[in-house]
Amino acid sequence: KRQPKIHSALGNLYYERALKAWAKAVKEDRLTYWEPDTLRQLPFKNRDELDKLIQGYLNKLRADTLDAETFSQLSQAYFILAVEEYQTAIQADSLDTMAQLYLGLTYSEQGYPAKAMAQYEILKRIDPHSGDLLLSVLKQKEKEKKSLEKLKKRK
Repeated sequence: KRQPKIHSALGNLYYERALKAWAKAVKEDRLTYWEPDTLRQLPFKNRDELDKLIQGYLNKLRADTLDAETFSQLSQAYFILAVEEYQTAIQADSLDTMAQLYLGLTYSEQGYPAKAMAQYEILKRIDPHSGDLLLSVLKQKEKEKKSLEKLKKRK
């Protein structure tokens, strides 16, 4: 039997790693990496290939600890793993509020607001408080996006 809590925990681990890598990309190049690049897909067909990509990114970062593009790619890879784990947890237990919430947060961080809003719709039915939490994060992300657009126009 699937263990939803284990998959939720793994999702949280990958989500945290993704946020750390993304923060490093933003630190090195704020204007380029503040928003996720949803148009560029990572080149992999299965989990083994994704694991190899991640190892390649980690090796590259050992040589150049300031490579913002590689940090951004690494964050995308970790977000993909987080989504997989949350989806697995939800398949085993659709009422797993934490997995539902963090799946929505992950979609938001990846730059997929429609998917994040779909998670909000699910959450507000099973746990209105968690739904409200996700909605407030989504609204904050929208404000940040508008602020960044203003900043880019000034540059």
